[in-house]
Amino acid sequence: MELSYPLTPGYVRWVIVELDDFETTKSNGGTVIDILAIHPNSSLDGTVNTHYADETKYKWIRSDVAEIGWVLQDKTNILLDTNKK
Repeated sequence: MELSYPLTPGYVRWVIVELDDFETTKSNGGTVIDILAIHPNSSLDGTVNTHYADETKYKWIRSDVAEIGWVLQDKTNILLDTNKK
């Protein structure tokens, strides 16, 4: 499988999951909406990272394979490719 956001040597690949609204869905899952490559020695402080800082709306997950559109399963916290047949 070819990644649309390949690994950058020396960087850590993070996917940003936008969490479902628990109040209306009663779900702890969500959908991958962004992928970031962050150098391990850098701070997670910054404009892009501040945008995703609200832990009630976003979850950061380290993943070498997940892509935008993948789903974080409720309760199991497993990232799944919903387009896989």
